[in-house]
Amino acid sequence: MKKIASEAEKLRKKKFSRSAMGIFLIFLMVFSTASFAFIDYSNEDSSVQERITYQGTEFSSDGYFWYFTIGGNQFATLYNPQELAAEGITSPLDYSLSRYTNQPLYYVGDGEGLGEIDRNIRFLLLRTSRACLTGTICEGNFPIKDCNDHIIVFKESVSPSIYSENNCVFIVAPRASLAKYTDAFLFDLFDV
Repeated sequence: MKKIASEAEKLRKKKFSRSAMGIFLIFLMVFSTASFAFIDYSNEDSSVQERITYQGTEFSSDGYFWYFTIGGNQFATLYNPQELAAEGITSPLDYSLSRYTNQPLYYVGDGEGLGEIDRNIRFLLLRTSRACLTGTICEGNFPIKDCNDHIIVFKESVSPSIYSENNCVFIVAPRASLAKYTDAFLFDLFDV
């Protein structure tokens, strides 16, 4: 048989339950706050999988992008210059970022190469836009531009190269290698 509890006993049990719950919640709050104090939140090395130094510039990889800093600005490329040099991929051009700073830049073509250029130097440019090159078939409603404007042309070809005509830069490579040749051009711009 169940014992009949008095009002005082019920009240005592209720107080005990509330006190136990209060002590548990205080313990939980103190413990969670203390645990945050011991967790290292600096993202230094937390996602870095590999580091290299190439010609005085330090590169770190998160497994997808290679990050590096020049002039206080952080950049991200798919490849590092050491990988490209090992494959013999370099840019024969001797351009610098000042060539494009505060200038409009037009892109002809598409693919990873366009994303690489846009992600890394867009903040330096006056504006960017897709365009069509005079004398070529235009696939889209883009402005027609010639090599008097700053244009980067991405072309697919089995014979890779990087060359220029006036203000046009042609990055020519098989689709699978277009980002590599684009990164080689970027490293030329960054003087890496």
